[in-house]
Amino acid sequence: MGDAVVHCIETQVHGPDYRHVRAFVLLDDLSGLAVFDRFRAGHRPLTAEGFLHLDAGVTVALDPSRRVFGLRDERRLQIVPHAISGRLGDLALSRASFGPRENHGAPAGPVLRYGLSGTGILAGGLLIASSAGGVSRLAAAIEEEAFRSALTD
Repeated sequence: MGDAVVHCIETQVHGPDYRHVRAFVLLDDLSGLAVFDRFRAGHRPLTAEGFLHLDAGVTVALDPSRRVFGLRDERRLQIVPHAISGRLGDLALSRASFGPRENHGAPAGPVLRYGLSGTGILAGGLLIASSAGGVSRLAAAIEEEAFRSALTD
């Protein structure tokens, strides 16, 4: 797939009523990563939520185009939600709330939550890169037929 490699893992973690695949797209120079989930459940309505937990030292901002920016010191991360099948729903930021044992005393970081909805099949996730060029390369990789076939077949 050009300058990216794709790894797909089929799981049953969501139960026997759902066929689930998680796909990871890694740019060869490690400047970007995409994580996508595909859910299939006959012809029933489906909804799913995804969560991205970030380090407590990261400042996160949303822009009107639904692009998310993570900033820490001089480093910048661009995060773009993307749906292949179904519709993107809510996109929200919050702080994780852990009990004292769950996070080993570390401060809670920002959490990006995004939703997907549709009927029969959902496929979507996040493009995460250190530059706009990395986001473009990830977007090109997930537009390739080989990637779409892995998620929708």
